Amino acid sequence: MRDHIPRICAGVVVLAFFLPWVKADLGPMGDVVERLAELTGEEMPDLSLSGYDWATDTENGSSFLFALLASVIAAGLLHQKRNYVALGILAGASLIAGPMPASDAMSFSYGFFLTIIGILAMIVSGVIFVEED
Repeated sequence: MRDHIPRICAGVVVLAFFLPWVKADLGPMGDVVERLAELTGEEMPDLSLSGYDWATDTENGSSFLFALLASVIAAGLLHQKRNYVALGILAGASLIAGPMPASDAMSFSYGFFLTIIGILAMIVSGVIFVEED
């Protein structure tokens, strides 16, 4: 069972790719906008972006983020120590090459941190728990 921990970590990264990575923090102005939306009966739009949203954005997106997704899926399928290390490093590099929040009003959200933790845990658990063939 211990040798499946890196695969579970790869699965966590795949799921985290679709969770919110950044969110807009409008501060006190956000409260005012929410109250105005409530008064008019409108809903406040979702002000967060996932890794998938960033990868598919035609203006500010980065297709490097799809390399992150492909590398962790490949690492989980190939299930070898050297693949967890090499493809985990590739996933981390594609995360660094991807876009970053360009505004002070944008902050990282739980999906981004879960992605980083999942990649690191995949590499470490792949080295520790997967035996060489």
